[in-house]
Amino acid sequence: TTWANRFDSDMPIVDATELDMHQESMLDDQTIEFIEAPGPSSCNLMVYIPSAKTVIAGALLPRADRPMRWDVPTGNLIDGKESLELLKELGAEKLIPMHGPSIKGSDHIAETIQRHITVLENIIADQGVLPRSWPKPAHTSLWHEPVPAWPRLEQETSQADGSNLN
Repeated sequence: TTWANRFDSDMPIVDATELDMHQESMLDDQTIEFIEAPGPSSCNLMVYIPSAKTVIAGALLPRADRPMRWDVPTGNLIDGKESLELLKELGAEKLIPMHGPSIKGSDHIAETIQRHITVLENIIADQGVLPRSWPKPAHTSLWHEPVPAWPRLEQETSQADGSNLN
């Protein structure tokens, strides 16, 4: 699922250690949990840090204002909706999407995730057909771009000034 062949490359052999899903692991002094979250791919993961009430969502939530792709190799629309429901149940106070600013506040996070769930429910009801107003994404795009654009409170910041470290 690396898509390396799209860039005239092969995925190098990697010495990897298998993760135990839904089991707690320690990273320094923090307990973390790796949670399977299929949808954008069959191998998507979320990382949950209970003590910080933080979730790193990966490709499941590419950005607050852009829903995931499921129409890619090993993607699955229904799995994506179910994974988003699981994400919402975690009750995070900080959610780190794949791209863009982090999302803060449990109510705001729940509303944001629900927007993603609702759009996937509508697309499922329409047999997987995107809304007509949405442009077809490039093959390498990691998200769909709703038209009209979804509102979001989070603002982009320059990484160079360090203001995005909170």
